[in-house]
Amino acid sequence: MYRTVAATNYPALSAALQRAHERISDMMTGTGTRLPVTLCHIDAGRGQVAVGIDTAASIPHVRRHLEALAGDAPLRLFPCAPAVRHANKRDYNRPLLGGLYLSCPDVQSEGTLCLAATRGDQTGFVTCGHVAVQDGVNVYQPRRSTVNDWLAGNVVALSNYLDSASSDSAFVSCVTDIRQRAIWKSNGTEYTVDGIYDAPALGVAVAMQGASNQTVLREGVICAKNVTVRFDDDGTLTDQLLANYVSSGGDSGAPVFYRAGGASVYMVGLNVGATLADNATPPPDQGTWPPADGDTYAVISPWMSVERDLGLTLGLALVAP
Repeated sequence: MYRTVAATNYPALSAALQRAHERISDMMTGTGTRLPVTLCHIDAGRGQVAVGIDTAASIPHVRRHLEALAGDAPLRLFPCAPAVRHANKRDYNRPLLGGLYLSCPDVQSEGTLCLAATRGDQTGFVTCGHVAVQDGVNVYQPRRSTVNDWLAGNVVALSNYLDSASSDSAFVSCVTDIRQRAIWKSNGTEYTVDGIYDAPALGVAVAMQGASNQTVLREGVICAKNVTVRFDDDGTLTDQLLANYVSSGGDSGAPVFYRAGGASVYMVGLNVGATLADNATPPPDQGTWPPADGDTYAVISPWMSVERDLGLTLGLALVAP
């Protein structure tokens, strides 16, 4: 009967295992001919080099090639599917859902998908007006590729954000599948939007799922309501909310919500950007709710304002937690 021995008890065997591991690893990462090996590690407890073989390959077919690499080191071969990279908000994700990174290369902008919505007979999603820029712009998730067509949709409506409006928003007609009432939570999990929180009180905790980072959820509280904000492009937004979470480049269009418990959330609005307190009328109480980064507050267009400006239908009830 074949028995394995702990490599730590036999220095010569330990060295042989190390050499075999290095040779197989070099084969996996090199530019020459590669065998269908998906995993390789030293199993010191058994005195073997453990080698995972792609489940689509034949273990007997590759055994002799690996034995030649391993020399006198014992091998243990087993089926092992290739590793999977967990998708984050800035990766390719299908179906679409809120919180994912978007890009518009034709107008050199980027932002975040807010939420699926319906406009007349069109199914699509909402993002920021200043991300979409103009009618007819193609929107990609995550980006335009020479190899893959990752087109997500086409801009068909914008608010009057460059002049005066109650939201900085745009509607994109979808050309691919999208999850209704869904916001990215983690790879394979999502938040479900179960209502609209139209008038959160000062101090109410909110969260923003933006694409400026790969996985982090930004959190803060509502610091001001019914605020008028003037932007550096001379556009003005009225009846905005301010919050003290961090809003960074790439977060424009992100969903802002109240966490009702578990995966259930209530939609508050759309993240527009950030403002100094001096640019907001009336300004927030910086003593009671200081900005998270010591300087700026996040600007939020309330969801009901987005619906009115774009003529959307979401079909969710107003809630008052």
